Amino acid sequence: MAAIELIGRVEIILLGGRWAGKSSSGNTVLGLQGPESFSIGRQTEVCIRKEKDVCGIRVTVVDTPSWNWVPAEDTSEEVKAQLTGSTALTEGGAPAFLLVYPLGSPFVGRHKLAVEQHLQLLGPEVWRHTAILFSRGDWLEGRGTTIEEHLKGASTELRWLLDACGQRYHVLNNKDTGDRAQVSKLLQMIGEMLGTSGERRALEAEDMLFKREEMLVKREHMVAKREGLIRSREEVIGKREEMMREREEMLEKREEMQRKIEEMSVIRKRKLSLSEPPATSPDAPRVEHQRRRDEEGDGDTRGAEGSREREDIVDLVEET
Repeated sequence: MAAIELIGRVEIILLGGRWAGKSSSGNTVLGLQGPESFSIGRQTEVCIRKEKDVCGIRVTVVDTPSWNWVPAEDTSEEVKAQLTGSTALTEGGAPAFLLVYPLGSPFVGRHKLAVEQHLQLLGPEVWRHTAILFSRGDWLEGRGTTIEEHLKGASTELRWLLDACGQRYHVLNNKDTGDRAQVSKLLQMIGEMLGTSGERRALEAEDMLFKREEMLVKREHMVAKREGLIRSREEVIGKREEMMREREEMLEKREEMQRKIEEMSVIRKRKLSLSEPPATSPDAPRVEHQRRRDEEGDGDTRGAEGSREREDIVDLVEET
């Protein structure tokens, strides 16, 4: 099992029509019994995923809903959605698709059409990692024949299916669940399929993972850059707010200084009004001038009268 050991784990998706034995095959591969096993005896309606360590390898099995042996267009949308979504239950590597078909049942035209159309739902590359898992291996044992001898008489449709799967097939006896050798051989076949025809698929998956990691790194860089821009924007906003605060403080200081200047001006005017003499009217100089002239005029009059009186006194003295 060197090929599969290199992978480290294997993921299996079981496909097939009604009563093909998918659930029984899943239980045989994983060695499941009881409540933990895939349900048997009723149709699987949704994909069910189970995993377990098998032969030292982590094995995942996804059981899908069965289709009727009719064209895909006649299959319900629910079943088709489950088939196309089955790969979402894997870990993202290259899964192995096992097309389960019961030995002893004829494979004719309608089976070929149903298989071909339903597998097309999984994409054009699905055949590169698909193998046939023949269930009811006890049917061969009961006839004392081998799978190789049985396939010699295969129908044209069954030969077409073998060619489509690259002649990859395996037989599983679900009635002998204790035979782990048949499971080991199945895992070996899957490992070879994934390591040869599935090698490019594995490389593509690895490349996809690398690209995904690269995208995550780029996204982290973008997020970091965006966070840096946000921080820078916040810093700019913070500086702008700080400048606004400083401007408001300057305006407040300016207003305070203006108030103080106005108060000092009022105080200065009040002091000046108390220290200066009362204000005179504009006519005061003219009145004063007139007063002085009047006084001078009165003086002249009194002087003239005095002279006349002296003259009268002198005349009186002379007469006596």
